[in-house]
Amino acid sequence: MATAHPSVVDAPLLDRLVGGPHGRVVNAVVEPHGTGQLATTLRARIAWSTDDPSLPTQVVVKVAASDTGTRDAQRRAVTYRREVEFYRHLADRILTATPRCLHCDFDDTTGSFTLVMEEAKGTPGNQLLGCTAEEASAIVEAAAGLHAPFWNRSDLLLPHTWLSPNDTSAHRYRSDRYRACVPGFIERYRDRLSPEVLDTARWLDDHLFTALTAHRCPPCLVHNDFRLDNMLFSRGANGPLVTVVDWQTVGIGSGPVDLAYALGSGLGTPLRVAVEHSLVDEYIGALEQHGATVVAEDVRRDYRLGSIDGLVMAVIASQVVMRTSRGDEMFAVMAERHAHQMHDLAVQELVN
Repeated sequence: MATAHPSVVDAPLLDRLVGGPHGRVVNAVVEPHGTGQLATTLRARIAWSTDDPSLPTQVVVKVAASDTGTRDAQRRAVTYRREVEFYRHLADRILTATPRCLHCDFDDTTGSFTLVMEEAKGTPGNQLLGCTAEEASAIVEAAAGLHAPFWNRSDLLLPHTWLSPNDTSAHRYRSDRYRACVPGFIERYRDRLSPEVLDTARWLDDHLFTALTAHRCPPCLVHNDFRLDNMLFSRGANGPLVTVVDWQTVGIGSGPVDLAYALGSGLGTPLRVAVEHSLVDEYIGALEQHGATVVAEDVRRDYRLGSIDGLVMAVIASQVVMRTSRGDEMFAVMAERHAHQMHDLAVQELVN
């Protein structure tokens, strides 16, 4: 099994991983890529021994985070194995565009992993800048393409024991982690966020477990970190297209939660308020078009409950991943936007 560390991602390694009778990797220029919080991502420009146009000239390589604390935390959380297994078993069974995987492996002993993908075309989303209504509509289609093939198909998902679970013990664990992280989050952001946002974070501490166990939609495959920073946008004949990346948190859950997380974190509040309900209707229609049998009111209800997800992520992630200035601002913006989303969707009335 070949594993990799950022210091040894070079042409010989890439040749061992993706070279073969079709061509050998003779040179590679490797540079940092992206702003990932959980793993180290590199871009490699490859020169091949042949002129075969089917061979990729740019690839993305993902390996374990260089920060020891982040790396150990992700090993315990199974995130590295989860992404490798997704590309091995599920990527070709969904209707959402994902990068083409050229090589993946995982070392059970060390928790190391290597993932080599052809670089997908498109402009990376930027959570701080947000997206347009047209791009949000493309996100809706990507969400439906992910959720519909496994909608109410636990029988197909449960055998994959590496998927993030969606049971009472998982909800209890997440609630406990949130409770442990709230004090540090409030201390860090007390001068950055409004009292209303911080009060919402405190309220959620008392009600998170209830909210997590109140979903009504049947289980399906979910991304669990479905936001702009994990999407690439390109232009198709009929509008924007979305390629979804970073599948380290993929699991079983309620599909509308993914969508609420994406729209709540990716749309500025005025735009979200203007288009949110019509986008949820689009999502329901797209699920049905892809063959899922849905109860529209359950989808709308789970979407409302899903608005808490971004605040939960902001609170927990801000306290457990390697701290950066961009990360600090991103988590503050997430908390702000999702607290407003929770208020606009009357989540407290739904949960209390």
